[in-house]
Amino acid sequence: MQNPSQNERLASRRRSFDSSISRPTIVPPPRIRSNSLSSPSPSPFPFPTQARRFRLSAHQRNINSNEYQRQRLLDFRTQTGLTESQSQRRRNEELQAVRARRRRNEALDAQTQNDQAVQIQVMEAEAERLLVEIEEKKKKLQELKDRVEAEKNEKKRKTSE
Repeated sequence: MQNPSQNERLASRRRSFDSSISRPTIVPPPRIRSNSLSSPSPSPFPFPTQARRFRLSAHQRNINSNEYQRQRLLDFRTQTGLTESQSQRRRNEELQAVRARRRRNEALDAQTQNDQAVQIQVMEAEAERLLVEIEEKKKKLQELKDRVEAEKNEKKRKTSE
C-alpha cells in the first residue's frame, strides 16, 4: 500500500501532465424556474423525478402482478373484516354476476344481430319486388310507345292514301 507522500507525488505528476484535470469541475445545480413566470412548457420540478422503469422479464412482471393482486386482496379483507372463506365466497358471487351479465349481453347482441339480419332480408326482398315492378312498367311503357307509333304510322298511311 502506498503512503500519503507517494499519493501526493503521483498527483503532482498528473497535474504537471495536464493542469486542467487537477481542478475539480464544479457543475452548477439545475436552474429552478419560478412559478410566477409563465412558460410554455411545464417546469420539471418539484421532485420526485420519475426514473426510467426497469425492463422486467414476462415472468417477473407476472410475479409482480400476482403479488400486487394478493396484497390488494389482503388489504380489502382487512378493511372489510372478512375471513378468507367469506372473501372467497363474495368474490365467487361477484364473478358469477359478471358472467351472468356477459351472457345476457351476448344474448342481446345475438338477438340484435338476428333482428338486423331479418331487416336486411326484408329490405332485399322489397328491393327485388320493386325491381320486378320497374321492369313490368318499362315493358308496359314500351308497349304503349309501340302502340302510339303504330297509330301514327296508321294515320300517316291513311292521310297519304
